[in-house]
Amino acid sequence: MMRARTHQLGALIFAGLSRKRKGAAMATNLYELIGGRSKVQQTVALFYDRVLVDPRLRPFFENVNMDGLRARQSMFLTMLLGGSRTYGGREIQEAHAGARALGLNDSHFDLLMYHFRVALNESDVGDETIEEILSLLEGTRKDVLGA
Repeated sequence: MMRARTHQLGALIFAGLSRKRKGAAMATNLYELIGGRSKVQQTVALFYDRVLVDPRLRPFFENVNMDGLRARQSMFLTMLLGGSRTYGGREIQEAHAGARALGLNDSHFDLLMYHFRVALNESDVGDETIEEILSLLEGTRKDVLGA
């Protein structure tokens, strides 16, 4: 049931973003608008570089294969931004169960969103586009936190 919900979310997001964007004649979705694969990978790397030095978040990533996590996060973000309709990782709730067991809560999610905002900014993504991306990520809060 959850896998179907995640794929439905991806399809809705893709449908909503697969249109010509104002001010970006060649870009048809947020993925293309920000620069595609290389920009997603750069942003994900910058994001985890920040998260891993934040003492409030670092404990959630101990004993985690960070190369694998970066790859899965890049895949998820690509899907979320309209670059691909498929995501082969675990369901969001399942993937974050261990972090929830360690106490992951809204304040941690807010910190993650802050670090993602900074990473997008450091990747030279425009302010309006950052807001659109963060809005999509905000839509995952309930699933990440199991609420």
